[in-house]
Amino acid sequence: MLVWVQESYSGLEGLSQPFREQALMLLATQFEISGFRIADVSDERHTSENSRQEMTVREFMAKKRPDSLVERIACLGFYLTYHREHPHFTVRDITQLNTEAAGQKFGNPARDMDNADRQNGYVVAASHGVKQLTPRGEALVRALPDRAQVKQALAEHRFKPRRHASSARPTTPKGTDE
Repeated sequence: MLVWVQESYSGLEGLSQPFREQALMLLATQFEISGFRIADVSDERHTSENSRQEMTVREFMAKKRPDSLVERIACLGFYLTYHREHPHFTVRDITQLNTEAAGQKFGNPARDMDNADRQNGYVVAASHGVKQLTPRGEALVRALPDRAQVKQALAEHRFKPRRHASSARPTTPKGTDE
């Protein structure tokens, strides 16, 4: 176990404080550790220290101004996670929240959620058909709407898109006849 703790420490050591907190929260969620909270992780949840007034999803989306469908999915997943304390969500949860936010309808919500997962790494499968936000997705949302910060956050949280099985076909070298 000590080796695992040392490896975890090494992995978290290079991250900035907000990203360390995000990673720890995701691990606590993944391993279903109840009662685990880090002070001020949800700094965007409240409009001020004295006022505990909840920001509506409509206000949140207007503040973040996502440019693409996958960014919108990440923002809605972030809102569910930190404003509704619902870290695991389905395509239906995202589409219902999008409707509540008065967002433009998704053309194919399942495909868009899949793109947010496989092509962008903003969400990941949790279990039994539910998704959860990744540290990369959280970094994106926290950086929005500042595009320079978004670029930096995504560079800090690199992602290699998964290849589809159909694109992994073996090829024969040119000039060989078999």
